[in-house]
Amino acid sequence: MFKFFDFFNEEQKEKLVKYKSFKSGDFLIVRVKEFYQKSNIPLTTDINNVRTLKQRPIIIIRDNNGTISFIATSTNILFKYKRPKIKLSKCFFQKRTKEECLDLDIKDEVFLFTKNGKRFKFYINSQVLIDLYKEGKLKKCGNCSMILPLIEKYIDGAG
Repeated sequence: MFKFFDFFNEEQKEKLVKYKSFKSGDFLIVRVKEFYQKSNIPLTTDINNVRTLKQRPIIIIRDNNGTISFIATSTNILFKYKRPKIKLSKCFFQKRTKEECLDLDIKDEVFLFTKNGKRFKFYINSQVLIDLYKEGKLKKCGNCSMILPLIEKYIDGAG
């Protein structure tokens, strides 16, 4: 099975990725370990014991001149801090199969990821996401812009 980038040479790939951007509501899947290595943001409770291929869905809140704010999601309800539940039924998924989204089975209900019960929103330089995308360690699987107001309500209410 060929992927989109397989049809381009290295120079063409570099030009395409150079102008890659992310929009509010973009639903992305990232590999947790590689994400941490590039951003120093641990999207797991124990980064030292994370499986190599562990993924986590993130949703872009907004891009503010190259600094992207996002939330991460989890399917794990059993955690010491309360995690608000959100339904992804109003999201538009361009790709829904496991193979197309880094082998992650996307659930209809997820929880906002937090490590401390207070911080739900994270910030990252857009170049980190572009680099992960270029390396095949990040996939865009859809858009959830319709649920951003609900997510922001949860984030603002958390502190």
